[in-house]
Amino acid sequence: MRRDCFACRDDDAARAGMPVMAAFPAEGLLMLAGRPETLEDADAAACRPVYALAEDALPAIPTGRVFVQAAKNSDLADTLATLGFKIESVPPYAPHAAWIVAADGSIGTALSKLEGLIAADGIESAEPQMLRPMSYRDDGRR
Repeated sequence: MRRDCFACRDDDAARAGMPVMAAFPAEGLLMLAGRPETLEDADAAACRPVYALAEDALPAIPTGRVFVQAAKNSDLADTLATLGFKIESVPPYAPHAAWIVAADGSIGTALSKLEGLIAADGIESAEPQMLRPMSYRDDGRR
């Protein structure tokens, strides 16, 4: 988890007056430099942690959504319900896959249950959705 930044809803962040590192308009989120302790309690409670896979990697905000792929003959809905997840949507191009969320709606729950999800019978893969700022190659092409 990164200690130098955090994410908040766009409307909360506007009141914060903190430097914006990245904006995610479709999700209504901003990545802010600093620490949420500097916000009022109500605003800080609505904030999300920011992660990075490595020290020099781009920061990433978890959304609470997980993309799963299931074995063709598995009962995905029952398996997910047992593990504390529910199906949010099934992409039309991948009928054996789904976007899922924790049944309680918590981002923390979704992240903490990933290992159990990956190990479950009938689940072939599970990847949390992470929002990252755009980056560009430094080869002069843009």
